[in-house]
Amino acid sequence: MQAEEVLFKDAFPCNSYPFLRRIEELLGENKTNSLGSLKGKELDKAKACLFILLGQAYGQFFKIDSVEEFERLDRVLNLKEKN
Repeated sequence: MQAEEVLFKDAFPCNSYPFLRRIEELLGENKTNSLGSLKGKELDKAKACLFILLGQAYGQFFKIDSVEEFERLDRVLNLKEKN
């Protein structure tokens, strides 16, 4: 079973490493370092792994407003002085 197939199992995984490694493996198999270069089913496999990682970070049933989250992360992590 590949890591991306775990998405459809009854128990939600808690270990992030298999999904990070699977994304790395998919990129290597497709000779790229960019998710944006993946196409078709290969991109869907990577997205399934990302979905699991997002669920681990935000909670299994997450809904993210990406602009709001970017602004929050900018406030929290951007240590540069704002002009």
